[in-house]
Amino acid sequence: MCIILVFCSNLTQALIGGVFFGLGYGAYISVDWALGTDVLPNKADAGKDMAVWHVSMTLPQQIAPLLAGLALSMFKGPTILEDGKQVATYAHTGYIIVFSFAAVCFALSGILVRKVKGAR
Repeated sequence: MCIILVFCSNLTQALIGGVFFGLGYGAYISVDWALGTDVLPNKADAGKDMAVWHVSMTLPQQIAPLLAGLALSMFKGPTILEDGKQVATYAHTGYIIVFSFAAVCFALSGILVRKVKGAR
């Protein structure tokens, strides 16, 4: 779904792409949680295991914006003046890199989830 956002060149396209991304991500994360609960090694430690699994999912969500910000800064466009203040602009290239990387991560997760053993 992220690949849709690579080809957006205006706000309307980005919003429409965002809707499709949200629908796809919602379906993906629902199945991910179901798979996580299905393959728990010990039902007695389910709370602890789900907490560890959840941290492994949310920690990258905390780090990714920092890395995306670095990518956008590296491909920053020209600084413009708006009402006498300098405003930085960001080139489309930085967003293409960020969303392409996200698409690769989604594809890899789909491939790697096939290696999970024990799912009913």
